[in-house]
Amino acid sequence: MPDFTQLTPDDRAEMLRTIGIDRVEALFGDVPEDARFPVLDLPPALSELEASRHLGELAGQNVSVRDWPCFIGGGAYNHYAPSAVGHISRWCAICSVWTWPTTRCTTAPRPSARLS
Repeated sequence: MPDFTQLTPDDRAEMLRTIGIDRVEALFGDVPEDARFPVLDLPPALSELEASRHLGELAGQNVSVRDWPCFIGGGAYNHYAPSAVGHISRWCAICSVWTWPTTRCTTAPRPSARLS
């Protein structure tokens, strides 16, 4: 199955006709000529692995709430809640007048088979 980058000349011509122009360059008519193809002073290209390492090094320079005390408030602090807490807190069996308005009881445990 071809992807969208494998357009035939007829595909391109049809696309241009659809938007009412003859050439792709017409799309850039409002852009000043000196800004269309600026010369950029960029470093050499990196491989995916090199780019990942470089971005990891840059991210490592950031300070996070794990590194410094955080006084943001609103629950934005370094804490841990096991995933079971969220699941169990939605059980209707433990919902109370204190939790009901903010908790939907959607994951109540199924009763086991009854013994006759």
